[in-house]
Order: sequence, then structure tokens, then C-alpha cells
Amino acid sequence: MTDSLKTDISPNQLLSLSGVRYACTLFLCACLASLLTDAANAQGRNPCMEIEQLGSAEIGDIDALGQQCAKALPGMSAADQDRHILFYLREMPGYFESDKILPLAETLTPNARRMLLSYAAVDQGTKGNLDMAEADRLIRASSKANDLVALSHLHFAKGAQLNRIGASSDNVERHLQASLRLAEKSNLVKKYPQILNALGMRARSDGEFDLAIDLYQQALEGYESIGWFEDTGAALSNIGNIFNNIGGSKEAIRFHKRALESFDQFDGATSFQYACVYTNLGTAYKTNSQYELSHQAYLRAKEYHNPGEIDFLRGHVELNHAETLYRLGKIDAAIAMLEMAAPKVFELGEPVEGANGLLQLAGYYLEKDEITKAQNALNLARTALEPNGGGVEEVQSFSGDTFLKGTYSKLMADLLTRLGRSAEAAPYFQAASRYSDIRFEEEKMKAVANSEVLFEIRERDSRLEKLEAEAALAASELYQSRLAIALALAISLLIGTLAYASFRSYRMQKAMVKTRDIFLQEIHHRTGNNFQMMSSLLRSEERSRARNAKAAVDTNNTANRIHAMGLIHKYLYNSDADPITAVRPETFLVELLDLLDEGLGRDGIDLTHEITPCEIDVSVATPLALLVCEFVTNAYKHAFPYGKGTIAVTLSKIGNDLRLIVADDGRGLDVKAAHNKPDSEGMHLIEDLTDQIGGKLDLASSPKGTTWTIDGVAAGTQMPNSNQHREAA
Repeated sequence: MTDSLKTDISPNQLLSLSGVRYACTLFLCACLASLLTDAANAQGRNPCMEIEQLGSAEIGDIDALGQQCAKALPGMSAADQDRHILFYLREMPGYFESDKILPLAETLTPNARRMLLSYAAVDQGTKGNLDMAEADRLIRASSKANDLVALSHLHFAKGAQLNRIGASSDNVERHLQASLRLAEKSNLVKKYPQILNALGMRARSDGEFDLAIDLYQQALEGYESIGWFEDTGAALSNIGNIFNNIGGSKEAIRFHKRALESFDQFDGATSFQYACVYTNLGTAYKTNSQYELSHQAYLRAKEYHNPGEIDFLRGHVELNHAETLYRLGKIDAAIAMLEMAAPKVFELGEPVEGANGLLQLAGYYLEKDEITKAQNALNLARTALEPNGGGVEEVQSFSGDTFLKGTYSKLMADLLTRLGRSAEAAPYFQAASRYSDIRFEEEKMKAVANSEVLFEIRERDSRLEKLEAEAALAASELYQSRLAIALALAISLLIGTLAYASFRSYRMQKAMVKTRDIFLQEIHHRTGNNFQMMSSLLRSEERSRARNAKAAVDTNNTANRIHAMGLIHKYLYNSDADPITAVRPETFLVELLDLLDEGLGRDGIDLTHEITPCEIDVSVATPLALLVCEFVTNAYKHAFPYGKGTIAVTLSKIGNDLRLIVADDGRGLDVKAAHNKPDSEGMHLIEDLTDQIGGKLDLASSPKGTTWTIDGVAAGTQMPNSNQHREAA
């Protein structure tokens, strides 16, 4: 029964939706709050400055700081008051409850008061209660102060007020354009999209739909650039409503869905905003005859219903939802919904919308032949269309649209006829016929105009899509051309790389062959040295026998030494890996100690070890192994006549060198005698081996045990200096 739901957001509603602007409300409404103490000021804090230092995403949640700022503002200097208020005018140009701001303004300096009153004027203008004389006074004062920011707000407020009271669109346009020029001059960037959005509303109200869409698009870009996604959603939904009005319901659905996506990106989107857009989406689906989707959209709108905030919106939703239910064949449900919603909308001061719902309800009643109920609904609608009972003449003077007046006249004629009052019904029949003819002509002209607008919009969009496609094709061809060039370069580079790799491989193979040759020479050299060392050990053993023929020399000493040398050869030359120049003592020393324990160990004697993981040069490995072998063998043989004790082998890192310690808790030995004994081949061997690895030998002994220490053993692959500690050894 109604054309469409008028839920595109009005100037007052739209301009009060922003989360940032809600923050302004919270900040400035706090002027009356006395809930917080002056502790913050006493501690030297400036809550107004703290708000200014917040990021854009954080400004929406300043209620506590806002209250503190409002409390602190009157006590600030004139310059600080001006600076803080200018920040809100520039960065948070929101619209709030002006009646709660006025008391704060009275506590400020004259200039700050003028700025704040200019700021509050916008709220008054959008509500239609701006004092135009006071606005003109503020304009004169702001002009004298050359305050372009305040002037932009004031002209916007006057434009909103004139729009509310139904002034000529030229007058509304003049003030809004002045507001936009002043905003541009003062670089009031965050004001642009709000002014453009209001200009779009003005264009739409005059039926300039193509201009309205252009302005909404500009506002949309502005909102997106400053991150006000909740207002972005409102602009998108407004564009959707225009498309729905001119027959582009499919485009309308697309824009309403984009509006919801925009809200989803903004955590501060309100239930009112979601309810409005879902309502608009439901109406677009209904216009497109997608009644089930329309039904679902209206249900979603009601999920966001807040009884204390949007009662009037729920009434609008249900008026339109009832028509969708009727189209779905759910007539009883539609009637029940209208019975509740239509009177509610009437009570909330929306007589035209309420009358639409009542006429829709009366029509359903007449279809079911429920005359009394139809009469009651029409009588209530009559209080809006002919409150004085003036009949068709009074209906004609009603400011509502032709459709509303024609529907009312037709239903009244039908009702009166059924009640047997044909004479009273006749004028209403004539009026209904006249309104039908007028409406037909209006709709025909509107359809032609709307078709032209819709065609132009779609044609423009098609051209844009074509240009975008051509640009994409050109970019693709450019990409393919660059890709071909890059591919050719890559192939050339690959050929060059392969050639270089082949040459490098050849060079590396030659180097490896040379390295292998050098390594084999080193093997032969070290093997020769080791055979010479074994020969020296055997000759030393022979001399020992010769000097002391009576002594039973244990040949195990020589065998253990050869085992130690064999282990080094095992780790050096039995590897499949590349030739190595360093070995890890934590590996071969542990195996050597296990061999010594197996060969010399006795019950009651423990052999322990603590070997720090590291690397040593192969030239150090053999002498180091022989030293460990010598120390451990001597301890097994001489330190424990009673068969109980511990031998501890430690290899630790001291700076860049290693320290070898072999200690036992046996009976000890005579250190002086050990050094001076001329026939001590073992001592001579220890000193020679220590010199080979560049170490410094220290021997300490007491009745509680003996400790052999060698410091300065070269770690890593550094070669030992065999002369640096010779004198000390």
C-alpha cells in the first residue's frame, strides 16, 4: 500500500551517527558532570591534551577523559581554551546535544564561548530549533574574528535549519555551498564529506537523482579517506535508496550490502545504523519482488532494535515488513503486525507514515469483509488527512503525496458504500478517480525521468567499466611485454650462469684434485712421523731394559701408546668425508680412556672424564692422546697400592687455549725425584710431548694424590708453538 519506506537517514539522523561524533557528545555533555574529582588537574595532567594525542581509532572512546577535560577547560588560559576547542572543531566536527553544551560555554572566555556556540549551532540546526538571529550574530562575530572554521559550521547549521523548515532549496544550497567554500579555505578536511552528504540530500529532495548520487559518491570517498566507516555506510545506503526510488532495485541491494560491510569494519557502528540499513535492504528486496529475502532483512533489522532509542524505527520497519508478509501470503501475520505498528508510528509524531500503515490495514480488513475494523482504522487515519471532518476538500489540501490521498479516498468510498451511505461515498469516488489520473501522469513522467537518470547512470558505469577493462588489458599487454623481456633476460642470464657454473665446477675439481694430492702427501708425512715416534718409543724401552736388566718392564706401556696413535689415525683417515685438519677430543679421548680402562682397570679404581666439546688440530691430537695415555697408565700402575681410588681426566677451555688435567687420589709421588731421575723415560716422554703441543707442564703431588696439568694447549686449527714453554717445562 506504500511506495517505499523513507528510512534513508535524514540530516539530523545521519549527522549524529558517527562514533567519533558520539565521542564529541560524551566529551561536551560532560560539562554538567561533577562525578570526577580534580585529582588529575592536581597532579598536573591535561586531559584535553591527552585526547588530542589519541589516534583516530581511539578518539571514539574518550568518555572518562572527556569528562575530565570539560571540568578542566574553564580553569585554563584563554589561549588554551581556544586551542582545545579548535581541535574539536577541526578533528571531531560532530553533532551533539546542544542544550547540554550551552552551560559549559557560559563558563569560558568570550572568544572560546563564541567558538563553542558556533560548534553547538549545527545540532540546533539539524533539529530545527536554531535561533536564526543568534546564528547571524555569531556569523558577524566570527567574520570579525576571521574565524573561517566557525563560519563553516554556522553556515552549515543555517542550511540544515532551512532544510528542516521547508525553505527553498536555493536558500539551503546557498548556505551549504558557503559552508563548503569556507571548509576548503580553512582546510577543514573532516567537514567536507558531511557537507557533500547534506548537498546530496538536498539534490535528492529536489529529484536531481544523478547529482545526488555524484555528491554521495564524493562524500563516500571523503568518509573513507578519514576512516569514518560508519558514515561511509550511511552514504552507501543513501545511494542505494536513490537507486531503489528510480527503479534500480538491483543496484540498491548492492549498495546496501556494501553499507553493511562498511559498518562491519567499524567497531563503533550503532544498532540504529544497522537497523536503518537492514530496513533499507529489506525494502529494496521487496521492490525487486524477492519477498523471502526482504522478510529476512526486516527480521535482522528488528534484531538491532533498542526500545529506548529507535521505537519510531521499529514502527517503520513493521509497516514495510507487514507488506512483505502479505506478499508471502501470511495475511494474518501482516494484519497483526500492522495493528501494533500503525498506531505506534502515529503516536510517535509521524502522521503520514502512520496514515499509510492504517490505510494498508483498512484495505486488508475490507478484503476480509471486516467492516467495523476497517472503519476504526480509517477513522484514525482520518484524524491526519481531514482532522476537521472537511471531506474531500480537506483531503485535497493535505500536504501528503497523491498516492496517499488517492488511497484514502478510494478506501473511504468503498467503506461508505458497504455501510449503505452511497451519497457520502460519491465525492470520495470522484476524488479517488481524479487522484488516480493525476498519479498515473505523475508516475508516467517520473518513470520517464527516472529511466533516463538510471540509463545515464548505468551508461556512465558501463563506460567506466569499459575504461577499466581497457586499462586492465593495456596493463596486461604491458605486463606480458615486460614478462617476455624478463624471460629473454632470464634465459640469457641462465645460459651465462650455466657457463660460469661449468667453468667454476672445472676450477673446483682441479682445486679438489690438488687438495687430495696435498692431503695424501700429508698422510705420508704424518705416517712417517708416527712410525718415527713409535721407533723412538721402542728404542727408549730398549734403553730402559739395558739400564735395569733386573726390572721387569711392562710392555703394556708401549702397546697403549701405539693404541693411542692408532685411534688418531682412525679418526683422521677412515672417514668418507673430505680431508680433515681438525678432530674432536670429546670423541677420540673417550674411546681411548675406555680402552685403557679395559686393559688396566681394576675393581675399586674408577676412571672418570669431563671433556669439553671443541676442535683441535691434528698435529696436537696424537701428542695429546699419548699424554693422556701416559698419565692414566702411571696412575693405574703406581697410585693405588691398595687397589682403591679415582682417576679424573679433564679437558677444559681457558680463553682461546685448552687445559688438560689428569688427577688421582692415590698415594702421591716425589715430584723432585721424578724431574731429576736420569733414567725416567716416562718423564722425558711427557716433557717432549708437552713441548710438541706448545703447552706448559705442571706437576703437583701430595700423600692425598697427584695432579698433572698442562696449560696453553692450542685449540681449534691453530698450530702449536713448540718453543714458547720449553723453559718452563
